[in-house]
Amino acid sequence: MVCIPDQLPLLQFGNQEVVTYEARWLSDEIAKAALKAGHADWFFAPDVTRAVIEYLRWRHPKNTITLEELYRKIEHVLDCLLYTSPSPRDLLSHLVCR
Repeated sequence: MVCIPDQLPLLQFGNQEVVTYEARWLSDEIAKAALKAGHADWFFAPDVTRAVIEYLRWRHPKNTITLEELYRKIEHVLDCLLYTSPSPRDLLSHLVCR
């Protein structure tokens, strides 16, 4: 597999399937999860997305990431923000791709 600088790692499902995605997809999923968690106007969604995307582009050590790893990164950002409403676990439970 070839790693391209300044690109997001491929999203890995199971042992073999990998797909590309865009930052917009992640932003939309986080916003939808906030809506489902009862926070329609959750203004942190773009900031959480931006933090996760920057990490994935510049610091993630591999050229693939599993959904579980991606969720852990999102949860880590939420924990770092010390954001409690919605709780990180509540928000993550509403992600569509889960």
